Amino acid sequence: MIIEQLNNINETELIINAIQNDIMDLSFDTYGCHVIEKIVMCFNEESIEFIYNLALENFMAMANNANGLCIIKKVLIHSSKKETIEKLKNLIIENCINLIQNPYGNYTIQIILDVIFSL
Repeated sequence: MIIEQLNNINETELIINAIQNDIMDLSFDTYGCHVIEKIVMCFNEESIEFIYNLALENFMAMANNANGLCIIKKVLIHSSKKETIEKLKNLIIENCINLIQNPYGNYTIQIILDVIFSL
């Protein structure tokens, strides 16, 4: 994938500028979510903090969606900020009952528990 081949900040900024206004649409799209996942895996956290913030702000919508769930998982795994992980843990606690009752939300809880207990 081209994202893995980017060599400099200008190329990274070009990709970020191209997708910045479409993160939510891409996150729910079967193919678009793979692009967002790859960006989360390959770009430094500071340059894509807006993706992390959108994932936190739209946590329930993403956690209860098959494609959005993948983004939540990547954000959780690749975040180096304890603040982000704490916010995700709090969102899980606040929304636990609703997540348990949704097939994807249930899986979100499993993923987050796996990540938290492996820290």
